[in-house]
Amino acid sequence: MSAKISLVTGQITINDGGSFLLTAADGSILVPRGYANDDHRAQGLFVRDTRLISFYEISIDRQLLTPLTSSNITHRVARYEFTNPELLTAIGTVPAKKILISVRRDIIGGMHEDIDLVNHHQERVELQLMLEIRSDFVDLSRIKAERLITQGRMETTWENDALTNTYRNSTFTRGLRIQAEGASSPPRYSNGRLVFDIACALLWGDYLR
Repeated sequence: MSAKISLVTGQITINDGGSFLLTAADGSILVPRGYANDDHRAQGLFVRDTRLISFYEISIDRQLLTPLTSSNITHRVARYEFTNPELLTAIGTVPAKKILISVRRDIIGGMHEDIDLVNHHQERVELQLMLEIRSDFVDLSRIKAERLITQGRMETTWENDALTNTYRNSTFTRGLRIQAEGASSPPRYSNGRLVFDIACALLWGDYLR
C-alpha cells in the first residue's frame, strides 16, 4: 500500500439533539490535566451539557496511529483514516504504511464507532488494537468558566465485556457504558485500556463495532 499522508489539523464536531462530540482532527480527545488556557479543554463527548468522555485515544501495540485524512460526512457523522508506524510485533516487524485503519463515528442515539483494519503487508500480522477512554463528568458551563473542582466519586467496572464509568455526587448520578458489538475479536480490559487481539492475513480485514 502506498499511503499519502496529509496534514490533519483543527477540530471536528458532530452533533445530534442534546449530544455533541468535539475532537481533534485525528479523532482523539486529549483534554490536558489542569485544562485552563488550553484550546483542547472543551473537547469531549457531551450529553445534555455533561462531558461523558474527556480522553479518547486509539493505538496499535501502544503506538499512536499515523493520521491520513478526516472529515465530516454529515453533521452527525465523521470519518477518519489512519495507517501504522513501523511496528515490532511478536511475529516480526511490520513496516510503516502497511495497515489501513478506518474509523466511522456517529452521534445518533449515543456515540457509535465502526473500526475497520485492512492488512496490505505481504505477511500475516498479529497486533493489539487499544482504546483508552476516560471520563470526568464535568458540566459544560464549568469548563467554559474554568471552574474545575474535583467533586464526587467515580468508579470504573469491567463486567460482561462492558466497561462502565459511573459518577456520583450526593443525589447526582451520571454514567457511561462502553461495549463492543459484533466484533470479530472480543475485547479485554487491561491497564486502563480496551484491548482487541487482531490477526490479519494479506488484504484481510478485521471489523470492530
